[in-house]
Amino acid sequence: MRFRIGTEQWELLQKTGTTAAYNVQSNTNNAVGICPAVSMLDHGVNVALGGDGYTYDLYQELGFGVIMQRIREKDPRVFSGEQIRRFAFENPGNLGKRLFGVQLGMLEPGAAADIVLVDYQEPTPITGSNFLSHMTSAFSGKVTDVIVNGKTVVRDRHCTQVDEEKILAECKVQADQLWKSLD
Repeated sequence: MRFRIGTEQWELLQKTGTTAAYNVQSNTNNAVGICPAVSMLDHGVNVALGGDGYTYDLYQELGFGVIMQRIREKDPRVFSGEQIRRFAFENPGNLGKRLFGVQLGMLEPGAAADIVLVDYQEPTPITGSNFLSHMTSAFSGKVTDVIVNGKTVVRDRHCTQVDEEKILAECKVQADQLWKSLD
């Protein structure tokens, strides 16, 4: 039996300010279905791009999310630019504000000064009207620098605050121990 969500459930999520994280590729890999993000956004539910560790490339996750919504709805016109903006920037920023007490997801006075710089060779000129299309369909750049609250935490593709090699080595040790414990 498949669970169906109706208007009452959407209204409850909307009224309670619940934010649903859409972990696109992980959900797809686990065959748990495609989140009805377009319907949720249409009903005023906060749906935010998520990442639960299946992938670390949120630009790829965003593009895949748009494609999956269009497949789910069987319509290449769904997931409008406004919905994508809310899904990728506004709703995660609002969740961050609720959880951490600081405005995220935008550059304006009083907001955290978080900036991501990317190396991207655009195949066509970027304009205000096609920016999101570049992010969801053409983007193949790599993050080069990240500034968080005014502090550079990634410079020239390397973390400045941690020893990446040490962390990766420890991750391999921990992963090996985990897999051995599952045998």
